[in-house]
Amino acid sequence: MLIYSECHLQNQEINYTLAVLEGPKERVLKQFSIHHGCPEDRATTIAKYLMNPISEESKKWSKLYLNENWSFDYELLASAYIEGINRKPPDERISNILFEYNIPYVGQPREYAGFSMNLPGICNKPSYPVVEIDPRYRDYAFKGMKCQLSKQETNQFISMIKEDIKKNPNWKTSRDVNLYTPIKAYFNQTGDLDFFQYLWDRECEGLCLKIASMMNDPEIVKLALDLTQDLDLSMVNEKGDLLRMGVLGLFNDQKNVPEVGYRLRDLVKNPGLYDDYIQYLVRILGDRGWSENEYYINKSTLEQFQTNHDIMTKIIKNTMNMINVRIKNE
Repeated sequence: MLIYSECHLQNQEINYTLAVLEGPKERVLKQFSIHHGCPEDRATTIAKYLMNPISEESKKWSKLYLNENWSFDYELLASAYIEGINRKPPDERISNILFEYNIPYVGQPREYAGFSMNLPGICNKPSYPVVEIDPRYRDYAFKGMKCQLSKQETNQFISMIKEDIKKNPNWKTSRDVNLYTPIKAYFNQTGDLDFFQYLWDRECEGLCLKIASMMNDPEIVKLALDLTQDLDLSMVNEKGDLLRMGVLGLFNDQKNVPEVGYRLRDLVKNPGLYDDYIQYLVRILGDRGWSENEYYINKSTLEQFQTNHDIMTKIIKNTMNMINVRIKNE
């Protein structure tokens, strides 16, 4: 894996973005697996079999995992995909295949969820590279993803982005204006906190949370956390759900930033607007990526949460029994 030590995005994000911009297919498949947490050597093997999933070699590899030697991991999910598409008619739903083999899918570690959900889509792209961007941005984006922009090019790059944002008020949903990759490349080059605030102020909170989740820059993560303090997460609509899930994604992907752990543990103790999402908050505390010391702190937080929950459960049961007695007596 190429390492970009001077850049602001996480290395797996940089390498995956360059792969989908440049191709070829095998590189995209390999970086896709790494992007979702798979070690590089295993990602190389998975990409090899996904390149030609209907070959006898791939089908044999798939059967081996599903029938004889499985543990819940990236290879198992790729094997289920290969098994499914070799059926008549093909079935790309990985969860269906696992169910047939009596392999539990629900409740497995969440790092596999994005991999299994997006694997069929990335395998079935009609052409590679996957992402096409405006030719005006192409050189800037490639240089930005490698942190090779000069100061003059960086200034020109951000001027073009802001101009397109002004000219296209619906750019976030337009298929004709793809600014996501240029914006990501610009942040990779600069880690520009002012531009992050600029986007946030223009109701691009979801994009900002997604960018912050990818960063190897604690300052942007801290800014995102500060901005979410005033975010209205009570909206009972699609935007509200997206924002809540965006914050949860930030928690999950930025465990190495101490402030993330502080905020997450506070929310488990007093979830407030995240009450409906308490199961996700709790699961993140047990996911991979925390330091050993924080695992102990997380465990203590969950023990306190369980104690409070048990007390509340007891109170509820006693109250229900009291209601039953009153109903019977009346």
